[in-house]
Amino acid sequence: MSAAQTRIRKAQVSADAMCAQSFRSSISSPLHDQHEIWAQACERLRSAGYAPRVARAYQKASVEIADRSGSAAAIKMADTVSMAAIKSGSSAAEAVCANAVLVSRRYTEPCAFDRWLVLVDLLISRAATSLAIALKQMDLLTQRLTIEGLEVWVWSGIRSSGSDRARQLAYFKLEAPEAIRGLAQAAGEAGFADFSTGMEAYLAGLYGLRLKLRENVPANVDPADYRATFSHGVVNLPAAMPGLGRSELKALYRASLAHVGAHLAYSPGKITKGRLRPIQIAVVSVIEDARVEHLAMRDMPGLRRLWQPFHAAKPSAMQTAPHMLASLTHALFAPDFIPDTGQENSWVGKASRLFFDARDEWQDPDLSRRLGNGLGNDLGQMRVQLNAKNYIVQPAYRDDNLGIWDFPDPPLANNPETVELQTEAIKIRKQSNGSSRNNNSQAGEPDERQTAKPIEPDLSQETGRLIGRFPEFDVQINRERADWVTVNRYEAVSGSEAFWERILSEKSQLISRLTSLIRSSAFGETRNRKRQPDGESLDIDACIAALSQLKMGQMPDPGLYEKRGNPARELAVSILLDISQSTGDRVGETSATLLELETEAVAVLAAALDEIGDRFAINAFCSVGRDDVRYHPIKSFDEPASEKMGRALSALSPGYSTRMGAALRCAGSELMKVKARRRLVLLLSDGEPSDIDCDDPDYLLQDARRAVRSLAARGIDVFCVGLGGTTVEHQSSIFGRNGFANITTVQDLPAKLATLYLKLSR
Repeated sequence: MSAAQTRIRKAQVSADAMCAQSFRSSISSPLHDQHEIWAQACERLRSAGYAPRVARAYQKASVEIADRSGSAAAIKMADTVSMAAIKSGSSAAEAVCANAVLVSRRYTEPCAFDRWLVLVDLLISRAATSLAIALKQMDLLTQRLTIEGLEVWVWSGIRSSGSDRARQLAYFKLEAPEAIRGLAQAAGEAGFADFSTGMEAYLAGLYGLRLKLRENVPANVDPADYRATFSHGVVNLPAAMPGLGRSELKALYRASLAHVGAHLAYSPGKITKGRLRPIQIAVVSVIEDARVEHLAMRDMPGLRRLWQPFHAAKPSAMQTAPHMLASLTHALFAPDFIPDTGQENSWVGKASRLFFDARDEWQDPDLSRRLGNGLGNDLGQMRVQLNAKNYIVQPAYRDDNLGIWDFPDPPLANNPETVELQTEAIKIRKQSNGSSRNNNSQAGEPDERQTAKPIEPDLSQETGRLIGRFPEFDVQINRERADWVTVNRYEAVSGSEAFWERILSEKSQLISRLTSLIRSSAFGETRNRKRQPDGESLDIDACIAALSQLKMGQMPDPGLYEKRGNPARELAVSILLDISQSTGDRVGETSATLLELETEAVAVLAAALDEIGDRFAINAFCSVGRDDVRYHPIKSFDEPASEKMGRALSALSPGYSTRMGAALRCAGSELMKVKARRRLVLLLSDGEPSDIDCDDPDYLLQDARRAVRSLAARGIDVFCVGLGGTTVEHQSSIFGRNGFANITTVQDLPAKLATLYLKLSR
């Protein structure tokens, strides 16, 4: 018998022994009642040509799963294991079995295991190449997430990556910022977004500093790696801190801001690195942290109560750099803390004496460098080494110290150890979504990658500028994903100078007729004019005042009547144009495109509204995936209808897709800032929602429906003018039975749009 035949025979004997052992275990398990079906499932896996370990893993795992989740779940898992082996390989199939046991132990709720199997089936069908990676994270995920949270997180990964396999792998490896942010959100943990309001005011109240705050999403799920950082007028705070409750996280954020503010208030400039070694840089940083904190506590003694709970170091006999630096940190904050024995006691004690003996020099920023230089040399003579890759600043509220050093840009490459300390010590890496520090921006300058509140746009025409991040409804998990869609502002380019004049000239009769009709329509709240010399009824207040004047011998005011006033037009309208690729199609036998008719109709309506005095804005939108919904401002509420608006309208060009829900939410957020009794979003679109990163036709439709209802709950009406061959069923589903009107003869759009507006404004 050959060596190969011998190995095959041994594998068969081992498999038979495992099967026999599983059979004996199944006698006393729920599988006993369905043993024949279970045996058939085992045999299918054995004879399917997969690696023998797949069948063995299933046989072993299914017995325990049957005990915990029922025999039906254990037998059903065989199909999942088989598909995993086919689509993702035998190793992934074996990992399914191992993680199935883990999940059955942790999720004890009814049907939880069945729901987990559905998630695995989803990964196999939509992310087969990422299945093994996702299963490696299952231990961490099941510790932090409920089964509902796990469903949300997995669906988020599939939605966010689309067909981009590299992005999908990064998500399930927990290397993508959206994966870490999504994990915190799915776990229901408090984060930066919960406390961002008021934090800037808190920092300003302490030190009078006006700084931008941004969330920083680290590239590592280890909580120890989460630190604040600051640079060029922007403070980055960790997006979340796993394991901390709301009150604890709020205290951490406040302590971090107070510490960063102390650096900015008591350090006039950055420390020059010079020839300092990494261990010296670390020691100088610890002393500088202590110096600015003591100056801050001298001016505001209450800060000690804020920082004290984070200083909980215990004496340690380990003479490693991180432990000795931690001991130094706490000794400089609380002088009574000094380790008991050893060289650490001597070194920390010496450092503490030097620091507090120089209290009269704390105002001198050079003190930290002078003391740290010598103390760092002492550590070098003690043969204490610093591994920059593993060093983490302590305690947790302190920043990463990179903001206090004048490191060259880029770092000098002739000292790899120094480069490691600068770039790897805190393990907060630059992220593609802008969550890292912006080292190239100017102080006080708005940052285009800010993720919290909308920011003022620049005048860039080539690239978009962030307006804000908006939620999106996922029908699969029946909830909104916070900050899921990014809306960017793209400044309008200048088009035809003759467009506006042509509209005013050629459509003058239509504009005049529409203006007269709207002005004469009885719309809005009617307010009576009081104290009139004549009118339809007596003004009771004026009559009482006149009677009092007569009794005092005075001539009464003749205004004793009140008149019914004209209806006040308190309407604000946001006109939203869909400029997706399909609007570039020609209309019928004409040479005009659908977009050209849209812009002409909107220009006619704008001329009439400007004449009447109704407040309105015009914006256009298209989308290139959820990370780039393009919002083109044409006219703001405070601008007049003018040639500038006409040039912007005529310059619009069709392109990309239609992520309708995000555009509606963005228009609604702008409308909420306008004071008006009634607010209306008037949408012109030629089709249903779609986008390049979404292959589920129902997903964006349901999100648009949710956006319309969310705006209605805030008092904003949405009406859609469907152009061309839009589907009535889809329009009705999104906007409601009375929330849309289809115009099939698009050539008549200018006149029909004006008539529709007249009806809507009543």
